[in-house]
This record gives sequence, C-alpha cells and structure tokens, in this order.
Amino acid sequence: MRAYLQAVRLLVLLIGFYVMAVGLLAAIVALDVVLTGVALRQGYVTFLFLGISVAFASPLVSGLFASVRGFNRRRPDGIRVSAQEQPELWARVRRVAEAMQTPAPAELWLVAEPVAAVWQSSWVLGLIPGPRRMMLGIPYLTGLTERQIDAVIAHELGHFARRDTLLSGLAARNRAGLMRVLERYAEDGNGIGHAMGSMFAGYARFCLRTTQAQARLGELAADRAAAGIAGRDTTAAALRRIPLLDAAHTRYMREYAGIGTALGLRPPAREVHSGFRAFLDSGTWKEEERRLIADPPRERTSPYDSHPPMRERVAAIEALPADGPGTFPGDPSPAGTGLVRDLAGTGAGTVLALPGAAELRQLPWRDLAAEVGTAELGTEATPVLRAGRAVLRGPADLAMLLDAVDAGRWAEVVDCMPRPGHGGHLLLDDSLRDRARADAADALYSLALAALVEDGRARWELDWERSRHLEFDEGVHAALDRAMDAAVSPGEGAEPDTSGLRDLLGLPRTGHRLSPERPPRAPGGCGSSAAGSPRPRC
Repeated sequence: MRAYLQAVRLLVLLIGFYVMAVGLLAAIVALDVVLTGVALRQGYVTFLFLGISVAFASPLVSGLFASVRGFNRRRPDGIRVSAQEQPELWARVRRVAEAMQTPAPAELWLVAEPVAAVWQSSWVLGLIPGPRRMMLGIPYLTGLTERQIDAVIAHELGHFARRDTLLSGLAARNRAGLMRVLERYAEDGNGIGHAMGSMFAGYARFCLRTTQAQARLGELAADRAAAGIAGRDTTAAALRRIPLLDAAHTRYMREYAGIGTALGLRPPAREVHSGFRAFLDSGTWKEEERRLIADPPRERTSPYDSHPPMRERVAAIEALPADGPGTFPGDPSPAGTGLVRDLAGTGAGTVLALPGAAELRQLPWRDLAAEVGTAELGTEATPVLRAGRAVLRGPADLAMLLDAVDAGRWAEVVDCMPRPGHGGHLLLDDSLRDRARADAADALYSLALAALVEDGRARWELDWERSRHLEFDEGVHAALDRAMDAAVSPGEGAEPDTSGLRDLLGLPRTGHRLSPERPPRAPGGCGSSAAGSPRPRC
C-alpha cells in the first residue's frame, strides 16, 4: 500500500504540469471570449484581443506538444529485426522476459550506438498502455558477453516487472515528457514565450528534482531484478563494463570510424563494428581501459537524471547475497557472435540507418586515412600560405616560402600569421611573436609532409594501435626534422639554410627574385611591430 501511495503522489505531481497548462489555456480562452463580447458590444475591433491571446497561448500549446510529441511514434535510428531474421537474439529476449514474468517486447530494434532501452507507447498521458519496444546497440552486443547482455535486457525489462512501484512506467514516461519540456522552453530567448516558458520550465525542474529520488530507487530495483536473472557478479561486471564501452566507442568514432564524416567519407559499413571489436582488443585500448579502471573519471550527472552514479549501482549489486548460476547459461565470448546472425551485415544496416550515413562515400580504411590526412595537412598549411600571399603580394607555395626564408623575409611571414583572439591591426609583443613563429614553422612542416606524401616517400596508415599516422621511407623523417630546423630554427648565431629541405623535397629555387625585407609602406599598407620592425598589414 505504501508503494502504491508513493506512486500516486509521484504521478499527481508529474501530471500537475498538464493540469496547470490546460487550466491556463482554458482561462485564456474564457478571458478572450469575455473581452471579445465586450468589444463587440462597444463596437471595438477584436483582433487585438485575439492576437494577445494567441501570443500567450502559443507557448503553452508548444510546451504541451513537446511533452507528448513523438513518444508513441518513436523510431530509433536503426533497423527493426524480426524473430525470423534474428531467432537467437529474440529467443534470448523472450527467455529473460519470461523469467521476469513480464511480456516480451513487440518490436526489437538494433542500433549503431552503445545504448539499451525499453519503452512502451501509451495514450492519455500514459494511462492506456500500447506496444512495447526494445532497442539494443550493436556495440554492447560486440563488447558484452551473453550473460552480461542478459543483465542489460533484464534491467530494461525490470522497469515493467517490478512490484515495489506499481506505476513506475507511467512515472518514467511523464518524467521523459518533462525533460522534453525543458528542452523546448530553452529555445525561447525572450518575449512572452520566454516568460511563459520560464514558469513552466521552473515547475518541470521542480517535478524532476522532487521525483528524482523515487526514479533512482526504480533504477536500483531494476538492477536487482537483473541480478536475479543474470547473477550478481555478472550484473556487476556488466555495469562496470558499460561505461568503458561508452568511452571506447567515443574514442573509436573520434579516431577511426568518424574521422572522415566532415569530408563526406566513412569506412565500409560492414567493417565498422568489426573494427570496433578489433579496437577493443588492441593494446592501446587495453592500456587505456586499465587506466580508467584504476582511476575512473568523475561522473557528470544531470540534477534531473534518474540514474544513480554507476559506482553506487555497482556497490548496491555487490552488496547482494552470493552469486547463483543465473537463470540460464551463456557463452563467455562477445554476445553478438552467438546471438546475431550475419553480424557484419546487420551492423552495416544499423550504420546506414544513422541520419545522413547513406550519403557518405565509403572508402577502405587506408584510403580513408589518406584522404583525411591529406585534407588535414592542407588545413594546417593554409595559414602560412595566406601569410605568404600577403607578404609576397602574389601566389605562394612551398618553394616561394623557402625563397622568402632565403631573402630574409621569413619574419614578415611570421608577423602575418593569424593570431586567435587578436585583431589584424594589433601590435605583436614577444609572446605573440614566439607563438606566431612556432605556428608558421608547424604550417611549413605540414606543407613539407604533404610534398613527401605526394612524392610517395610518406604514406598514411591506420591501425588499431596507433590510429591514423604517417609511415616514412627509411631515414626520411629524421632528415626532414634536421632540414626544417636548419631552415626556420637554425639556432642562435646561425643563418637560415633551406638547401637541405630543397634537396630532400626536390625543390630548386623558383627563380623568383625576392628583395630583402622591405621598408614600411604608406599608411594602409603596413604597420609597426612592438619592437619597431616593419610589418605588412595582413
């Protein structure tokens, strides 16, 4: 009875938002009717009243719509799989549901992101239940064992099988609606919409904070339900493993599968998830994983998050009685190996279902690394090329920049390098000049690397240990470093010497005669540095 009363109190608080919004809408409509009647009797125009009413009512309607939009039509960015297509996975889900004495989902979706969720369509603010759907991420099926996947499935279904909070599903559904209300009202920056939105966002925040403790108890109860199915130790292991998989997937997308997205490129869809598995097995990630286990980063949680910190969840599970065998056994290998048919093809389907993924051009991993690396070198070299054009008053390339070094005009190029946070007309102090000198040298180095790649003496490679990197012919890398130092960092008392760099890259002098550093131009054409040396306006 106490759990029931807690659930009722929780729902009254959550549904109070809708009651308040509908009540205000009714008040606006009633006031509008009264004012319109008075205006008509007095012969006034009613458009003004209608306009004011619409201005006040529109943010209310918008907030109500935000709280209920798309929930019943929620379609994950993935693929829906039937029991005929994935019988082993469906059998696993149904066996867990049966063990928990709750109906199995009507739909099963596989997605490319590391996520797991179960949600249920509903009507009348969640009072009338509809079909139940489950979503599983291929990265979890790739990085968790079958028993650990049991724990994940059981946790999600546990929200619907618990006995301690009878109306937990309805409360969770309304909490999700209030989160969307916060997101919606955050978009209104000023005016009536902002004023009305602030009021309702404040109530939504109050509801979410007030119901957070109960929601977190629900998460812990779902964890206990999972432990009853998969076993205490397996559930604790799954909870510890999930943040590591999330971190691994983030790094994998940043350094591997997602490196070409900005250029409209991606690796072959069939190799994305097998690549993630290979990355998980790499020595680089194993070392990172050990570091994260030994020194876990501080968790950042929202003040409205229904999930307790993971360390609290693990501690609660480990405090349970000694482990049993679990409801049914599972293979210790990655779950996807035994539960997902044609894992490569199925994973490819989830990748292609991501927004915009079908428009990206597929390239083999090495070609992808080469395209991205070449583009990166071009981007890194752009500042020094622009500075060279400003100084030389014409086209600039690597050979011309070396001519500028030989002519003693490298300092002018340095002074024209971009300085983030400083206007183009500000004077250079010593610290800014040192930074600009280093940036110019780095950009020139990128130009030299691009020349070596074009000549075939350096190649972009990608592997699971070192990510994307350049491989050089024997002796080339060391020779490049020596030649760069001689050209732009010769040391105190030494003259710049570009001959080594020219010889290495096969660059003769262009024949373009550059005069030594020019005197200041008339106003509008040059400026003075902090040290008084002439500097072109860039």
